[in-house]
Amino acid sequence: MVVIFSFILYCCCTREVRKHPRRDSEGEKIMKHLLRLWEEEQGQDLVEYALLVVLISLGAVASMKTLAQAVSDAFSNAGANLTSATT
Repeated sequence: MVVIFSFILYCCCTREVRKHPRRDSEGEKIMKHLLRLWEEEQGQDLVEYALLVVLISLGAVASMKTLAQAVSDAFSNAGANLTSATT
């Protein structure tokens, strides 16, 4: 899939017509921009770290309900033990 997309971008942006001086159409400008973005690697690490932070955050949020219930149960048991010990 990536190879096909790269080939299409390459074919659209490196035509022989580009050697003649003329204004690029909007589609060609977009294809040039997409090709430049595809080849650039600047900022790639930042995106990877951001995705990692999002994944960890989602895992933490998902586990909060279970953790909250476990803490609530622990305090309830401790309160019940203290109440039964004093009576």
